[in-house]
Amino acid sequence: MQTEAVGKYLKTIYEIQQHGGRVKTTTLAQMLGVTAGSVTDMIKRLSNVRPKLVSHQMHKGVALTPRGKRIALNVIRRHRLLETFLNRVL
Repeated sequence: MQTEAVGKYLKTIYEIQQHGGRVKTTTLAQMLGVTAGSVTDMIKRLSNVRPKLVSHQMHKGVALTPRGKRIALNVIRRHRLLETFLNRVL
């Protein structure tokens, strides 16, 4: 299920979560520039895969599971490697 959209959501959740606790869906929607309904649909998908990538509690927000955090860090790592490569080559 690792798609570009999934990676983008997990990376954004990770970045917001670094500033404190669970991530509200409205905050996530604003950061990604999508509707709250789209965020809710993706959160449902991410919490229904096995093993879960996020844990979601109604009215309390979403948090990454250890597996979700590992994937988010891999996405961030790939982006940094690509930026470093492009910076050195260009």
